Amino acid sequence: MTDFAGFQNPTLGPAGPFPDPNVGQPVPVGHAFAPPVGSPYPPAPFDPITATPTLVPWERVASFLSAFGVQWDAPDTVNEDADGSNVAGVTQLTNTGLPSNQDVAGFLSPDLHGDWFEKWHIIPGELALGNVLTTQIREIEVFNNFRTEKRTWEAFVNNAGAGIAATNLPSLPRLFDSLEAFILNIQVSTAGPPSISGTLDFDVDLVPPDIIEVTVTGNRITIFQYRPQAPIKEVLEFKTDVIPLNDGSEQRINVREAPRQRFQFKVRTDDDRTRDSINALLFDWQGRVFGVPVWFESKPLLAPLAINDTTVLVDTADADFRVGGLAMIYDNNFASEALEISAVNPGDIELDVGVGQAFDAIDTIVAPVRTALTKPTLSQGRFAIGPTDFSLEFLVLDNIDLASAAAFGSYQGAGQTTAKPNIDRLNFIKGSTLSEGIRRKVTRLDPETAPPVQFSPWLKGKPSIAYGFEAKSFEEVWDFRELLHFLKGSQLSFYLGTGRTDFKPIADISDTATQIDFQAFGFTQFVQEITPRSDIQVVRTDGTLSQHEITGSSEISSTVERITITPGITPALPLAELDRIEFLGLNRIANDKAVFVHNRPGEARLDFNLTGVPS
Repeated sequence: MTDFAGFQNPTLGPAGPFPDPNVGQPVPVGHAFAPPVGSPYPPAPFDPITATPTLVPWERVASFLSAFGVQWDAPDTVNEDADGSNVAGVTQLTNTGLPSNQDVAGFLSPDLHGDWFEKWHIIPGELALGNVLTTQIREIEVFNNFRTEKRTWEAFVNNAGAGIAATNLPSLPRLFDSLEAFILNIQVSTAGPPSISGTLDFDVDLVPPDIIEVTVTGNRITIFQYRPQAPIKEVLEFKTDVIPLNDGSEQRINVREAPRQRFQFKVRTDDDRTRDSINALLFDWQGRVFGVPVWFESKPLLAPLAINDTTVLVDTADADFRVGGLAMIYDNNFASEALEISAVNPGDIELDVGVGQAFDAIDTIVAPVRTALTKPTLSQGRFAIGPTDFSLEFLVLDNIDLASAAAFGSYQGAGQTTAKPNIDRLNFIKGSTLSEGIRRKVTRLDPETAPPVQFSPWLKGKPSIAYGFEAKSFEEVWDFRELLHFLKGSQLSFYLGTGRTDFKPIADISDTATQIDFQAFGFTQFVQEITPRSDIQVVRTDGTLSQHEITGSSEISSTVERITITPGITPALPLAELDRIEFLGLNRIANDKAVFVHNRPGEARLDFNLTGVPS
C-alpha cells in the first residue's frame, strides 16, 4: 500500500491529532483509515430543518468513492452513534485499502452527495429573456439525478403567460430512468403582453413541496424599421466626476461603464400607408422598448437568402454586430426581418432561427439593432400636400464598452508616467473659422470706490478648442468610436497637435540636434515649457511625425529664441522638408459629450470640445 500527500479534514480524519486548518500544511495520509470515536465516517448529512443527523447507507458512500479507486466494506456491526453511544443496527465502515499502483491526490467533499445526487434538477432555474424582438427558443433540462432509482415527472404547468409554450412537452406523467435527462424546448413569441413575468412549474415525485419553479422574465419589443433621412445624429454621453484643485489641476473619475447613446433623425413618408403605420406604432408603443437599426453601420447583403436560411453573408468588420444581439435584414419598410445573432464571423453572421422570408442581394442591407426608448413627446410635420416628416429621438439601452486606442499612436510627454494616445488626424474646420480660446480661473476684488484687483491661483491658462474630423470609411468611424470609449469622455487625457506652425525655425536642423532656433514670439518669457505647452510635434512633408519634450528655452536675441528638446531630431531636417512644428498639447474632452453626424454608412463627421490639461 502507498501513502499519499494531502489534507485531512478534522471532521473525517483518523484518530490522533488533527492538522491546524488555518495552516493547512499537507501531511502524509495513510492508506488505511480508522474513524475517531464518536465521529461516524463518512459524516451523515444534516437535515436543514431539524439540524439533526440522518444515517447514510454505506452503499451510497461506496458508490461515490469507487470513482476514486477507494473500496469500502462493512465487516463489523458496531452499536455506536455520533456521540459514542450505542445504537443497534448502525454499521461502521472501514477502508480495505487504496490502489497500490498509483498515488492519489484530491479532496473528498462530504456535501457532494447531499447537494447534487439523489435529487431532481431543472436547469436553468431562471429564463431571463431580456428584450424579445423575435421568436426565441430556450432549452430547459429536466434531469433525474437519482443514481439507482427511477422517478416520475408528474405534471407541468405554464404560468408564464401568453406567447410562451413548451413545443416538445412529453406525455405526462413520464417515468425517468436513473440519471436520465430530457431537454424541453420553450418557445417565446412576440405575441403577448409587453412585460413577461411568470413561472414554469415542474411537478415531480418528491414529498411536498414537490413543485420546482423556473422563473421567466423579459420584455417584448418591436422593431422601428422605417428608414430615416440623412443625416443621422448620434450623441455619446459619458459621465465623469471632475474634482478641481485650487491650482488648476484636477482628479477625474468615470462613473458610467459605457456611454449613453442617442439617435436623432427624421423619417419622411411619401405614402399614406407608411405614415399611418408609423402613427399607429407610436400611438401604442411609445412608452415601451423599440428595436432600432443602427442604420449608419448597415452593410450590403452579399448573397440572396432563402426561407429558413440561418447564415447571412455580410461584412461584419467595423460594425457592432453582437452575439446574442439582433440584426435586421432590410429590403424596404414593409419587407424586413430582425433576428437574434448566434455567431459573428469575419464574413457572415449566423442566426438563432432561419429567416421567415426570402431576400435578394439587390439593395438589401443588414444592420445591427439596438434596444431603445423614445422621448415622451414626438413631433411630426405634415405638408399641405404630400409627405409627412417624423422627428424622432431614441435613447439606446444596450450600448456596451468598445474601448480601444490601438488605431492611434502614443506619446509619453513631460510630467507623464505612462504613454497616452496621440490623435494624429488633422482638425477639420467647419465653416470659415476654427473656434479656440484660453480659459483661466480669476478672482477679482472690486471695492467699487477704487480700481479692482484680480489674481489667479492657476499657474497658466488652459487652451480650449473645438475638434472635428471627417471620417471617410467604416474603419475611420470605428477607430474614433473605440477611442472615445477608451477615453471615457472627460476622464482620460490625450495628445493633439494644434495643426498650425507654432515654431518657425530660422535654419536647417542637423541630425540628432537637441536645440532649435526659431523666430521669437515670447515663448521664453510667457510660456516657459509649462504643460500643456511643454511638448512639440515635428511634421515632415512626407507625413512623418516625431514628438519631443521641451526641457528648456532661452532668448538668443530680440528676434530669435531657442528651445532645448529631448529626444533630438533625427534624421536631419532641411527646411524644405519641414511642414510644421506645432505644440503637442495634453487635452481632454471638455463636457463628456461627442457627436457623430452620419451622412451615409461609412461617412461621418465627429465633433467634440477640448480643454487643456495641466501636468
